Amino acid sequence: MKEVIIFLLIILTGWNCSGQPSNVSVKDKSQYDQSFIDGLSHFKKFVKLVDSNLIAEGDTTHFPEILALKREVIFKGKKNDQQFVLAISRINLTTLLYSFRLRNSSGKSVLNRSGKAILGSMFFLGCEVDIDDLTGEGYSSYEYWDQTKDSWLSIRVGTTKDNNGKLRAKITYGSNSKGVMGIDLKDCPTLRIE
Repeated sequence: MKEVIIFLLIILTGWNCSGQPSNVSVKDKSQYDQSFIDGLSHFKKFVKLVDSNLIAEGDTTHFPEILALKREVIFKGKKNDQQFVLAISRINLTTLLYSFRLRNSSGKSVLNRSGKAILGSMFFLGCEVDIDDLTGEGYSSYEYWDQTKDSWLSIRVGTTKDNNGKLRAKITYGSNSKGVMGIDLKDCPTLRIE
C-alpha cells in the first residue's frame, strides 16, 4: 500500500525519482541551478537540457554565453549623481554570482546587495528588450533573478555588445520593507563594462 501511495504522489505532482520534474531530462545537473530546472515543470511539454542547449518541442535554444564562464565582469553607470556598480561572474549555464552597489553623490552606499541570480526558466520563449540610454536603440537581454521573501533583484544582461564593443546590463530592485528604495528600469542607466 505504501508503494502505491508513493507512486500516486509521483504521478500527481509531476516529479520523478531523480528529484526533477518528470517533463525534464537533464544530461549534467551541475550545469543548471535546481530552481531553473524546477521552473521548467510549468512548461507542459517535454524539455531536454543537453550541454549548452535546451530542446523543447523539437526546437533548440542555446543558453546565453556572452559572459565568459568563471570570469568576473564589472558594469558601471551614473544617473542623477548616483553611481551604479554591478560585478557578476557566470558560474554555470543558468547562474550568476553578483555584487551590486549603489552610491549617492557624496559616495555613501545607498544599497548593497550580493548573491546568486538565476536565469528565468522560460528564457527560451523570448528575450527582454531594453533601451540603451546613450543611443536610444533597443537591444535584447536575458533576465536573471534573485528573490527572497522580502525582496528581489533582477539583472538583465544584453545579448550583444554596443557599437563600441561594450557589454550592457540593467538592474531592477524591489523590497517589501517600508522605506527601502526601489529601482525600476527607468531608474537604472545602461550599465557598461569599462
